[in-house]
Amino acid sequence: MNANVISFGGAVVGEHLAEEIVRAFVDAKYLAQPADAELIAKIDALEPDNPEQHDNPHFFDRENDLWAQGYYHD
Repeated sequence: MNANVISFGGAVVGEHLAEEIVRAFVDAKYLAQPADAELIAKIDALEPDNPEQHDNPHFFDRENDLWAQGYYHD
């Protein structure tokens, strides 16, 4: 499991640097470490598996509709 996350401030990082950061992040190889098992177990425990989301192209329809209506803000 690769549970890496990336974030950076859009007002601080320019467009080209952001592209380089994302490219490096996506191209990086995940190297599992023994200590990762504990963190992965914590992530897995956050929410149980939901079989309804497996291969379901409509799983996020409600959230997408709410986004389109302006309910969520970025």
